[in-house]
Amino acid sequence: MNALSRLVSFLCLGCYSVFAQAVSEISISAAHVEHAMGDAKNIALKVSFNQPKPTVTLHAALKPAKADAQSKPEDWVQFDLTCDLPKSLNTVEARCINGRLKGKRVDLPFNLEINRLFTHHLLDLNAVFNLKNGSFSDEAGLHAAEKLNGTLSIALKQEAQGWQWQTSLDWQAGEVFWQPFYIESGGHNVAANGILKDDLLHVNHAHLKINRVGELDLDGV
Repeated sequence: MNALSRLVSFLCLGCYSVFAQAVSEISISAAHVEHAMGDAKNIALKVSFNQPKPTVTLHAALKPAKADAQSKPEDWVQFDLTCDLPKSLNTVEARCINGRLKGKRVDLPFNLEINRLFTHHLLDLNAVFNLKNGSFSDEAGLHAAEKLNGTLSIALKQEAQGWQWQTSLDWQAGEVFWQPFYIESGGHNVAANGILKDDLLHVNHAHLKINRVGELDLDGV
């Protein structure tokens, strides 16, 4: 995590350094990148400084590692994201609108709000992910969803005892079929917090609410 923090800080500092030198735009592209988690191709990253607010735009085609090496073009998922960047390094808020992950069996339009990224040069993430009319399905038809709307909030902060995390998921609307279960409406939410230490995720407390069913609290999972 510390390496990630340093990398993000370096990239931000580099962007604002060139901004100070009156550079109006930076473009970076890559034809193909391979990783243990999956592949990416047709990567295009553009940072524009000639807007009222600096913006960064990212496009890429993605394929998970488990996909067939001889996969067809339609098996790649298209990823697009545009973010407004803060004008000052002292402000780390960012708004990413009109994000989208779209493929043959998935369509997930989303917005991303990053309210905080660092505190005293240490990672202190606070972000909100909003899904808008998302849908997905698998080839066998065993899992599918339509018109999904929801909000996922994430907070992650480094503490002496480990990484303090907190998350909440508010499923507002949409239909989900996950064989053999079918859920026809939203109104459900879950909230949890805990510690991530030595690659183990500890849950201190979790609260689950199922619409028209009931609520459940768990401690020390």
